[in-house]
Amino acid sequence: HSDWILQFASGDTGRVLVRQSKDARLLVVGTREHVGLARILDGSVSHYCLTHAVCAVVAVPALAADRRAEDSDTVGQDTTVVIDEDVGGAIPAAEGMNGEPEALGAPLVVAGVDTSAESLAAAHYAVTAAELRGGDVLLVHSFSPPSARAPDTEAAFSVARTAAEKLLAAVAAQLVVPAQVTMHGWVEPDDAVTVLEASARRATMLVLGRDDVSWFERLFMGAVTSQVVGQVACPVVVVPGHWRARH
Repeated sequence: HSDWILQFASGDTGRVLVRQSKDARLLVVGTREHVGLARILDGSVSHYCLTHAVCAVVAVPALAADRRAEDSDTVGQDTTVVIDEDVGGAIPAAEGMNGEPEALGAPLVVAGVDTSAESLAAAHYAVTAAELRGGDVLLVHSFSPPSARAPDTEAAFSVARTAAEKLLAAVAAQLVVPAQVTMHGWVEPDDAVTVLEASARRATMLVLGRDDVSWFERLFMGAVTSQVVGQVACPVVVVPGHWRARH
């Protein structure tokens, strides 16, 4: 069994947790995200940890029954994502990767991916987590749909989707996926927060790479990870770019 130590420390909570976790494999925090004036006045421990810890951070939401009334519209994990077949269907299967999972049999670990090193680390983490849990992996990528003013909107949309599918396939090609883990992929034309929230409704765990935004964006909107952490009902793991699987 694992040993545990109870410690008391004085100081800023976020800084204390980051300092104590410098040699850890995981830092686990609860979630309660603030933006705007609330962020200025109260700050956010989870936000500080997500952006400063050198290890992977697991942000765990409260049980639905324990959430305040303002959170009562959060969708539970057992909700199936409804996807418009015209604009948000599963991507074509690449080598070693199937389309979007149709059933909710095995635990599903969802990883949001883009072109960053942190995103690739998150995908590696998702594969390791799925293997440990006897589950599958869903790689998710959002892309910006073309402007309605574009000369040929349909052709521009096709080009954007093809580029998104190639990115997802390129990430999948860099992963070592055990035989018992099935890899799925999904691209969606929407903003990243909306797509990640939708994919998390069916997930056992959502894995994201640590993102880097400006002070202004962080103050008034929050990083993508911070926005998602405050909205989803499953644990969220935020992975730094240097993360590597360990035994």
